[in-house]
Amino acid sequence: MAAWSLVSSAVAAGANSGTTPSISTTTADVIVIVTCRYLGSVSITDSASNTWTALTELAGGTDTASKTKAFYVITPTTSGTHTFTGTWTAAFGSMVVMVFTQGSAPTFVAEVGTAYSGTGSTVQAGSIGANNELVVEGFGYDGTNPNGTLSIDGAFSTIVQQNYVAGTNEGSASAWKQVTGAVNPTWSWTGAATAGAIACSFTGTGAGGRTTKNTRAWPLGTEIGMGWRQECGLYVPREMAA
Repeated sequence: MAAWSLVSSAVAAGANSGTTPSISTTTADVIVIVTCRYLGSVSITDSASNTWTALTELAGGTDTASKTKAFYVITPTTSGTHTFTGTWTAAFGSMVVMVFTQGSAPTFVAEVGTAYSGTGSTVQAGSIGANNELVVEGFGYDGTNPNGTLSIDGAFSTIVQQNYVAGTNEGSASAWKQVTGAVNPTWSWTGAATAGAIACSFTGTGAGGRTTKNTRAWPLGTEIGMGWRQECGLYVPREMAA
């Protein structure tokens, strides 16, 4: 099975909405967005008009107004100049976008989440993952800004993005790993936090199936262009067929 890899990532934030800079998603097999906001609701749109699946919302422990939520799209319509917009109603939100490839049409497997208890300075989303699965961890927070002190263990050594502006928006952060079994990493920080940790997992088969604005994958055969399809089988040049 081909290895998972991170293609690109981006962040956005704002009092009512935020749009990411443009990034390339042309090789994407799955895109995951982690959001955090205060009050209200959240919706996701993007410049390629994908339809997003929302995961379970996590209210933030001692401060239930602070909410963390993830969205994903599998085999997305892609673009070389792809932007993503989060809209938060009275919410002061932020989001982190992560674009992954594995050369397959992935399947969503599971999600977990744990609200921060209000004491201490660590939280775990919960046990998740199996061999060769992609696990995406997300963290949402409010309170004293933990930027620069936020970390995650369990070989999720690099936080891909984190996004927080004191007094302007809730914070969001993300990390990922191709796992060999179930994991339950710990987020740690200095300062205060009132949201919590979420995680989701995906599995892939290694047989691709992403969609772009001009082409799409066919279950059998190879798309040649403009809807024409060559059936699976051995190609024989005309000179050899005579």
